[in-house]
Amino acid sequence: KGIPANHEVYDYYGKYSDSHLFARYGFQNGDGSGYTQISLASLHRLLDVGLNNEFSYIPREEETRRDMISNQKFVLSRYLQFDEGYSYCIEDSIKTPKAWILKKLKLQHLLRIANSPDRWMLNMKPRQPESLPAPSSDVPITAKAPTYDTENLDFHGANLMQLCRLIALTWEDYDGEAISVLRQALEDNHDEAIVVDKQNDGLEYRALMCMHRLSALTLHRSGNPDMTEEGKYLERLTGRAFASPRWNAKHVRFGELQGLELLSELAQSGGHEYGLKLTDGNISNIPYVQPIRNYPCDWNLTEKLANETDYI
Repeated sequence: KGIPANHEVYDYYGKYSDSHLFARYGFQNGDGSGYTQISLASLHRLLDVGLNNEFSYIPREEETRRDMISNQKFVLSRYLQFDEGYSYCIEDSIKTPKAWILKKLKLQHLLRIANSPDRWMLNMKPRQPESLPAPSSDVPITAKAPTYDTENLDFHGANLMQLCRLIALTWEDYDGEAISVLRQALEDNHDEAIVVDKQNDGLEYRALMCMHRLSALTLHRSGNPDMTEEGKYLERLTGRAFASPRWNAKHVRFGELQGLELLSELAQSGGHEYGLKLTDGNISNIPYVQPIRNYPCDWNLTEKLANETDYI
């Protein structure tokens, strides 16, 4: 079929996230029809964000690559600073030997996945999947800021749960064999990341609270924005700066913050449900059943552990 003169040609770019489209092609649709990419890498920078080598900072030379990843161990160790599941802070190999050994193993596994976007990032399903293109690219598809339909949400975050289970693992998990499981995984799977599946309700609770903490931390570092006000600002921006780099960047950031806020709420709600289950409905007893800290343990303790940990 022929294309009439002066008729705009549309193309399908595939199931890319809005951030991917903006980074590679300089635009996104602005209607919520694209995937939204969110990240739990709130404490370190991914050297590879999954676009291609053009956007990767990982050196190709093996020795240089290993040195660069090894240097990430101090910032990665901060993910383990809360010592979830322990009533005490992990001090050293003498006072808390099993917890210390496991924490070192967890850091070694985090080093392996430090720059694997599929372990830290999630593409949230489109907020407005039924949206169609505008009659012309000169006008916005919609003037309204996109929102999630929380009543019919299709959420798949298994990769993030696996990450948070690793962070929240204690030596008592895997029926007391967590140390052996993580150690064996390092020896057997040189190129593959460990998959920590569900072990028990306690680990699920800790992992969900870890997910809530990491997503909330990213929101905090973004200034804990009021998303209602952010949406109103985006709508005003559509009226005066549609399709500009600023408008596109604001849409991408708005979607990321929406996704993180939703993830934080889902994780907190899920953690609460497990908390009720673990305490027979008396959630006030959860600190005695599954210790979760509001503040991290002394950095000097985790820094000492990082100094003793090598990238394998």
